[in-house]
Amino acid sequence: MAIEDEILRYLARHPEARDTLKGIVEWWVLEQRIECTAAEVKSGLEKLVARNLVMVRHSRDCRTYYGAIPKRADCEEFGLGW
Repeated sequence: MAIEDEILRYLARHPEARDTLKGIVEWWVLEQRIECTAAEVKSGLEKLVARNLVMVRHSRDCRTYYGAIPKRADCEEFGLGW
């Protein structure tokens, strides 16, 4: 997505927004890129969990943790392990 599109997308969601160049970089653009990246990472993790290449654990405090599956040959190939 072009930077112009990112700026317009932010303004469409926040029509009252006003900021400096630095603020736009730090808050408008970076916020959208983090949201996009987080969605991509979540999707990637879900695919890896489905393929049994990454394990998922849910903690008592409702956080979800991801990591290598212990003692798997294909994890060792990538240098992964807990």
